[in-house]
Amino acid sequence: MDEKERMLGKYLPITRQGHVRFYLPLEHCADIKGLQASGYDVADDSRRVIRIIALIKEAADRTADSEIKKRKFVADSLRDFSPGVGAIEVVCPCCLGKINHNCPSREGEVLCGWYDDLTSRCDGNAFYTIDRVSLLVGLPDVERYTCPVRTTRLELDGYDLRYLKEEVDRRSSAIRGKAPLYDEELAKIFPLRISLERTRQSFKQFILGLVEKEAIDWLNTLSISELASLLERAAARKTPVMKVDC
Repeated sequence: MDEKERMLGKYLPITRQGHVRFYLPLEHCADIKGLQASGYDVADDSRRVIRIIALIKEAADRTADSEIKKRKFVADSLRDFSPGVGAIEVVCPCCLGKINHNCPSREGEVLCGWYDDLTSRCDGNAFYTIDRVSLLVGLPDVERYTCPVRTTRLELDGYDLRYLKEEVDRRSSAIRGKAPLYDEELAKIFPLRISLERTRQSFKQFILGLVEKEAIDWLNTLSISELASLLERAAARKTPVMKVDC
């Protein structure tokens, strides 16, 4: 792999008058509008990366308040040693997002990445509590999420480091073009807790069609650092648009 291919993973080539002038880290892609005003531009082969980063930042903004709420809840729970710790409502880690006006026939429905389903009964939230014993003794199995629609527990504790390593390997392979085209695209967006391997093919195709129509208000995606890591391991390829009947 030559220098240009390596840099296209974690960095965006910034051009002026058709020539690459420098490479901008993904974490600083918000500076691009200011650079464009100064006569710079993003290399053509990186424009799709910019779009993906916009989706990630949108989801991060939507979940920021939820993360603050969770941290306060855990801190308060550590001060209280009574048997029950209660629960709070936070953004569900398996909810991908809500369908917007760009798909009128499905507008308002929520995409569930746990059950591979669409539902109008879900608001994108889950009940969150902690296992106090695991927290105090330093075990990793601390977080507990319950789906309020099906009243079932989301078994996220099964997603240990071994699983995450396997999922990262699967996604890197998909981005290199060694998987169906919808896996190649969604590998750059899906939260790592949602398995590409487990998710139904038809559901992935449907989501990709919504992505191409910009019909999803995302709640959860990969983080910028996770995307940078995946792109560093694999080269992106162009994926055809999939149509969604709305």
